Amino acid sequence: MPDGDRFERSLWWGWRSACRLAAGGAASEQVTDRLMPAFAFHLRKQHMPEIPLRFEEAVVQALHRVRSGGGPSLSKAAIDDFHRLSRSLEMITVGCCHDDLARLAERAALRTYVALEGRAACVTETQGAEHFARELAWAVVDNRCLSRVREGIVDGTGRSAEAQSAWESGLRRSIFSQARRMAGNLLHGALQSKIRAPRRLTQRRETTLERLHEPLQVIGG
Repeated sequence: MPDGDRFERSLWWGWRSACRLAAGGAASEQVTDRLMPAFAFHLRKQHMPEIPLRFEEAVVQALHRVRSGGGPSLSKAAIDDFHRLSRSLEMITVGCCHDDLARLAERAALRTYVALEGRAACVTETQGAEHFARELAWAVVDNRCLSRVREGIVDGTGRSAEAQSAWESGLRRSIFSQARRMAGNLLHGALQSKIRAPRRLTQRRETTLERLHEPLQVIGG
């Protein structure tokens, strides 16, 4: 059994449906419409739902300190701030017993800080929170789904490495856009049960008699 098929079978059904759509050559927006509900469900079933909020608060506070200090990115103070944030995030992860979501949130928080620190003076708390939500969504999608089935997607679509990279760039942009819309519920104290994917990017096609008689498409032929 090819590795791509073997790893696909290990995925939860929500991730698996997105994988199959991707392997069939679907547009990145269509795949995103399957991935975001899976991401939302992944967060709803966490036994420590406060994890994203704790990491988001840490990185937003670090960016606030940069705004207050106003030093250049490579100054000693800025480097000290980065190391202070790294230690703070690591302690949160330890406190979460190295939970998988905590490790991904730690990575997302560091990526957020690195991306925004240079222009922290004009970055609002809301923008910092939205950027973190984007990075967290992509980290979870890649960890729980994409990295496990990338080979199967390439085999199914017949894409070159360059074409696959371009497709994934489009997927990342779509996920970033949708994750920004989730930031409010995800990070600002909404009940865990209320976390839902945002409105779809594509319209759902209705099942009609004409559609039932359409010829089936051959995938990976």
